[in-house]
Amino acid sequence: MKSLRLHKYTRVLLELTYEEFLDVTEDQLEKKGVTLGARGKILKNIGFIKQRPQKINELIEMLDVSSFALKAVKLICNHFKFKFQLLSCRKIQRI
Repeated sequence: MKSLRLHKYTRVLLELTYEEFLDVTEDQLEKKGVTLGARGKILKNIGFIKQRPQKINELIEMLDVSSFALKAVKLICNHFKFKFQLLSCRKIQRI
């Protein structure tokens, strides 16, 4: 909250359960005395929180694909008897 400069509304949000927090509306925030700009920031960031499970799953899928791709490259290099050294997660140098 402090990094968003909304720390003065911490007490208001702590009164809510997690489920209530995720489903809070602009009208509810307005009734609690939250200013228009702060309501926008709060609701925007609640939207980000709601998207986290989906984002995490997307990242896991990307890691799985990247891992699979790296294994495939190693298999191909071994097939052609190349010696290689991993320089980083994304770069492979042929020796």
